[in-house]
Amino acid sequence: MYLMKKLTVGLWLVLFVVSVQAKVSLPAIFSDHAVLQKSAQTAIWGTAAPGEKVAVSLGADNAGTVVADDQGNWCVRLNLSNSPVSPMELVVQGGDNRITVSDVMVGDVWLCSGQSNMEFKLSQSMDGSAEIAVSGNRSLRCFIPQRKAVRTPARELGGKWVVAGPETSGAFSAVAYYFAKAVQASVPGPVGLIDTSWGGTPAEAWISAQGLDSQSGLKKRKDELLAARGAYDDQLEKFQAQFAQWTARYQRADRPAGDPSDFAGPEIVAADWTDVSLPGSLAAAKLPDSGVVWLRRTVEIPPSRAGAYLPLLLGSLRDFETVYWNGEQIGLTTAERSSSFNPDLVFTANRRYDVPGNRVKAGKNILAIRLFSPGGNAGLDAGRFSAGWDIPLNGTWQAKPEYALPPLGDEAKAAYPRRPDWPPPLHYMATYLSNGMVAPLANLSLKGVIWYQGEANVGRAWQYRMTFPLLIQDWRRQLHDENLPFYFCQLANFSPKKTDPAESGWAELREAQAKALSLPNTGMAVLIDLGEEADIHPRNKRDAGLRLAALALAKTYGRGIAYSGPICQKAEVQGDSIRIYFSHADGGLVARQLPATYQPKSSYPATKPLTPNSPGSELQGFMVSGDDGVWKWANAKIEGETVVVRSPSVSVPKYVRYAWADNPTCNLYNQAGFPAEPFRTDDYPVSTLNSRF
Repeated sequence: MYLMKKLTVGLWLVLFVVSVQAKVSLPAIFSDHAVLQKSAQTAIWGTAAPGEKVAVSLGADNAGTVVADDQGNWCVRLNLSNSPVSPMELVVQGGDNRITVSDVMVGDVWLCSGQSNMEFKLSQSMDGSAEIAVSGNRSLRCFIPQRKAVRTPARELGGKWVVAGPETSGAFSAVAYYFAKAVQASVPGPVGLIDTSWGGTPAEAWISAQGLDSQSGLKKRKDELLAARGAYDDQLEKFQAQFAQWTARYQRADRPAGDPSDFAGPEIVAADWTDVSLPGSLAAAKLPDSGVVWLRRTVEIPPSRAGAYLPLLLGSLRDFETVYWNGEQIGLTTAERSSSFNPDLVFTANRRYDVPGNRVKAGKNILAIRLFSPGGNAGLDAGRFSAGWDIPLNGTWQAKPEYALPPLGDEAKAAYPRRPDWPPPLHYMATYLSNGMVAPLANLSLKGVIWYQGEANVGRAWQYRMTFPLLIQDWRRQLHDENLPFYFCQLANFSPKKTDPAESGWAELREAQAKALSLPNTGMAVLIDLGEEADIHPRNKRDAGLRLAALALAKTYGRGIAYSGPICQKAEVQGDSIRIYFSHADGGLVARQLPATYQPKSSYPATKPLTPNSPGSELQGFMVSGDDGVWKWANAKIEGETVVVRSPSVSVPKYVRYAWADNPTCNLYNQAGFPAEPFRTDDYPVSTLNSRF
């Protein structure tokens, strides 16, 4: 009887699973409030039972049928060329069930992607609150996906469609929102945005394995990273088991003996604390070699950087820590878990914790670390040891023991397990975002792509000349449209201004981006005037969106409008001068008036004087060199649709550069209001020449 019951239950489960699998289904991209691309071959797809007939209809005039293949996949293409723009119902009928998707519109669908400047929300942008208040628009919608970074190509991408309005628009990508609004102003109709952006991500994460494998250097590094990532999970599991056994055997578990606020609070008087020099060992300052020791230090934040997120680069701490900023916990590492962030494409023992911008104040801030060292040798190994990359943390700290553990014997020391080095996060891994965020959309019918990325690739800008075009071509292949419009933002200005000409990884990355314009159906929005010295995330996203929209309106929608700033076509040496010829003058070249001061960070009122590099010159940002390759600032003036450049320090000029800096002071525009594209006429080796993925 018992066996019969087991067989009956098992048979019921099999039938239940088959029944569930037989139900026709749709991915989340086809859900309530969706926007479908207006085209003659708009794809709609899903799953059903193998061989099941599926009927699809949109409104009264668009219908099609299809039979699911042997794996249960189906895809039907509808002719939506003449569909009305009013909301309709999408109905999918299988053999056993019916799906009705409500409030579906037909218009133009744009895929919006990249890293944090595309991710940057409308609620965070300049004048965002005022824009959100008037953002009600039933014809503007955004698909907000569930993020997915995976090792193999995914078939589905979760998420939901959201209609623009005061309660929802704040979560839209600001760049994408302003882009869509500008497009609609010229080409009325529904616009759907699919926002797959993910902050901090390198281009290599967005390229498929097939794409990376087409370049031997990228393939080799990709294979190494994926192999190391696979091994890491096994190593971590083994370490955690060994550490638990070691801790129990030698009685070295952490046993907090005090309130963190007694050590980490910003108002504590640390008169009885011991000075210790870091990086280094705590034993050198006669502090416990094993146990828990608190470390604290005052970090002075300049007014210009208040309110901006602050990375803390803490080297390699031995062994586990909890990190506090002004008394609030911001991160920790234990044997079981860690919130340390590894943004590099290498495995590392170094720790990084990011302080949110709303916790970073001007003036004195207190950084405190509770360091737990069960295996002895407490301290900090050298590595990047700074706040915000450039505020040094090395030197004298204050320390106070919470409790000490007894010394370990040689056997226990030898048996002490070490945690494996941190891998890059999943969304940094080669191919993982292509697999998770692009592959599921392979059948999607699109109008085009807008893209804002590159900051994560500045360190290997020269290689980006190859990587970025590869990404564009790879996406077109994956999305089955070799002519898919692809419009992108060139990196905005960022970092402190420099008084002398210098090499610049940011300028090199901008040049690499411009090289991708050799591909058809591409366009670049120059943002060299929209950045902020003290914030990698400039808040003026309106102009970025408008410049992308100008590209789309001119090149995709056929509107006869200006869409580019002046672009250098050639440079001629004329005695002691160089004459530069430009395209896209659009009404004439303009030397825009520069202000006397500027704000390093737009959300903070502090200002700095704006000192011109070439005092008295009509145009700023030009430099020249002779055969010696020594760059000197130059005077420049507009003559018709050309610019004449000369420097009293270079009697026989040969090359010229414009806006060649991380954060250049430059002011060449056209009458249409677009800034000139940064450029150089030399071919000297760049600073990132040997940096590779």
